Formats: sequence, C-alpha cells, structure tokens
Amino acid sequence: MNSDYKQFQVFNNIETLNTFTNLFSDNKIDFEVENNSKIFDPSFANNDFEKEYIVKIHPNDFEKVYDLEEEIIKNEIQNTPEDYYLFDYNNSELLDIVNKRDEWNAFDYYLAKKILNDRGNLITEEKIIEIKKERIEELKKPTEIKSIWIILLYLITILGIFLPLFIGLSSIIYGYFIRSMKKTLPNGESVYQFSEKDRKHGTVFLFGGIFFFIFWILFFALK
Repeated sequence: MNSDYKQFQVFNNIETLNTFTNLFSDNKIDFEVENNSKIFDPSFANNDFEKEYIVKIHPNDFEKVYDLEEEIIKNEIQNTPEDYYLFDYNNSELLDIVNKRDEWNAFDYYLAKKILNDRGNLITEEKIIEIKKERIEELKKPTEIKSIWIILLYLITILGIFLPLFIGLSSIIYGYFIRSMKKTLPNGESVYQFSEKDRKHGTVFLFGGIFFFIFWILFFALK
C-alpha cells in the first residue's frame, strides 16, 4: 500500500468498482483498492451494503478524475428517467448538492447542476471554483470534542494509577486517535480531524496511558 495515496471514493458494488477502475487504467492513473467488506454475512443475503471497496489515488490526481467523471456522466445524464427523484428537488435543495459535492455521488452532483442550468440558474465555472474554495475552508475546520468527553478521558487516564493494564491501554488508544486522526479533503489535502487544543489533550492521554501501562507491567513482573 502506498502511504501517499488518499481515499477518493467508496463503492458497495463490484461492477461499479470495476467500471471506475477501468477508467483509471485507460487514463494511466495509478490507484489502489482496499477491500473492507465483511467476510461473513450472517443473513446470507449477499447484501451489497455489507461490501465496501475503498479506492485510493494520489491527491494530485483528484481533479483529473473529477474531470473524467464529468465527461462520462454527461452522456448518462441525457437518459435520466423523468421520474428520477432529483427532478422533484427545489433549487435550494439542488444547490445544496452542488455546494456539498463530497457528500453525493458523481451522477447526482452533475445532474443537479444540469437541472439548475435548465431552470435558468446558471452554475458557471467561476461559481464552481468559488464553491470549491468555500467548501474546502468549511471542511478544514476541526471537530471540537465536547468538554464532558475530555473530562471523562482525563478520569480514565487518572484511573490508570489505581487500576490494571486495560485502563492505560484505553487511554493510549483514545489519546493516539485524538492526537493523530486526519481527514482527506475533496482536493486530496489531509488535515487533522481535531483542533490543536484537543490534540494537546490527546497527547496527555497517550503518554499518560503509556506511563501507567508500563507501570503496571513492571509492577506485576516484579511482584
């Protein structure tokens, strides 16, 4: 696995995945597929929602793939059934799809643009560039962890003084997650999931947990 590659899209259907990856191959775009599907489906229904294929590409190729998608979907859109659900959306709802491209599949995104244009609400290339910039800035904002959870995690870390290994291990896991978790933006850029303040708390949980974890290992080893 190439650590420089970032998640671009998730598929639940192998046929759709193959169509997508064939597009990459035809245009000489390097990619990786990570299969996160459940090995066993207890319902025996072979449900597509139990399958998850994550396609990863280099961040520099994100915009190139968006352009390729658009060229393909332009032809598909012409054959959209008249009863397709987006035709019942008002302009505000359609604009929300255009503004939040990362939350919708490519077909719905491009169809929403077409419907708006057909209704006289022209979405120019300049407007798209502006929307992209605003969306990236919005998504860059870190997630704030509620104070009650920070307090609870400090209590868990402190309990590592009195309780055996699993408390320290919990503190390590949560601390590492808060300190290191990143998210990939639609332009391929990676940013930290949590704020600088929360990541400092995460550092305390991480190293506090490591300290008490080692303490209890030594305690039982020397006992």
